[in-house]
Amino acid sequence: MQKFTRDIALLTSIAMSPDYRTVISSAEDRSLDLWDITSGRRIRTLKGYVQPALAVESMPDGKHILVGSKNKNLAMWDITIGRLVRSFDRSYNITHIDVSKDGKYMVTTAHNTRFFKLWNLRTGNILGTYMEKKDNIIWVMFDEDPDYILAATENGELKKWSKKEKKIKKNLKENYSVYDDRNEYGNRKLTIDNRQIIVSENGKNLVNDLQRGIVTDAVFSTDGEKVITTNDMGETLIYNLLSGDLLVSMAMIDDFDYITYTPDYYYTSSKGASKALAFREGEKIIPFAQMELRLNRPDIVADRLGYASEKLIASYRSAYLKRLKRLGYSEEDISGNLTLPVVEIDDSKYPLATQNKQFKYELTASDS
Repeated sequence: MQKFTRDIALLTSIAMSPDYRTVISSAEDRSLDLWDITSGRRIRTLKGYVQPALAVESMPDGKHILVGSKNKNLAMWDITIGRLVRSFDRSYNITHIDVSKDGKYMVTTAHNTRFFKLWNLRTGNILGTYMEKKDNIIWVMFDEDPDYILAATENGELKKWSKKEKKIKKNLKENYSVYDDRNEYGNRKLTIDNRQIIVSENGKNLVNDLQRGIVTDAVFSTDGEKVITTNDMGETLIYNLLSGDLLVSMAMIDDFDYITYTPDYYYTSSKGASKALAFREGEKIIPFAQMELRLNRPDIVADRLGYASEKLIASYRSAYLKRLKRLGYSEEDISGNLTLPVVEIDDSKYPLATQNKQFKYELTASDS
């Protein structure tokens, strides 16, 4: 029986890969360890934490979205370049978001709570907390009259609140879904069924995708040309309705780091994102930095999203080419199948641990 040593934090869960060659363990410090089951050696430690994404809303300017995550601050993303630009304190477990038509305010609900909050979007300050007496609030939106807010409770009641007085002014008999127009844009309709997202127009499916996690929310972009979804795997996905393609996936890592990547793994990210990420090639785990020179392409991400100007995309590409040149590479050098150097150690020759201050070992290195 193999012995695995872990001396940083207490383990919280363990799982084995489908091929029975790798063990994955998680710990209280939110890190993940990848272990080789044959040798008992730790292959890689990932020290970031991606939280389930619970809610999404498009901003009126068409350039930004808001994403709420479990146990994370509410985050604002710039979807012209796929960059996390802001987070809001005191906004954990956001399950529903609505932004006023002028883009100045938002209202939010949180998981399993009897209140909703009104925010000033510019300052990030909470302008008011509105408390329901007995039932949890599951949905909230601004009324057509800007002085009022609509909020629905778990028992199916829909109530009209005075924004200024923070009091219920009227109980509405209609179901809240009558007022919710987030799932429609002209003739386009979106449907969520567990992990499946469907967007249809006049009976024809524009998008029909099965996501890796349970879809928690979805909304049309301001221009109606894209659909943005969140799921409990921590992903925010953007689909192009004209082509039906998935454009990018976005994820928030810890409180301030992020990554946005395309289906073919071109990405843009914060510097600290690498602590939580690795590439997998077959049965190999490849450190994130090993693929950075080839796949770190903000120009490709911005181009795929379709909102950035040609000038901005060109500037990103120019910066990429300058970096290649500075490192002595050309695009041709890193195109095609990229084979990384391999270092191997004969595990059978050496113990897992030693008390000696010095330790000699042999390795072989090759590059095809």
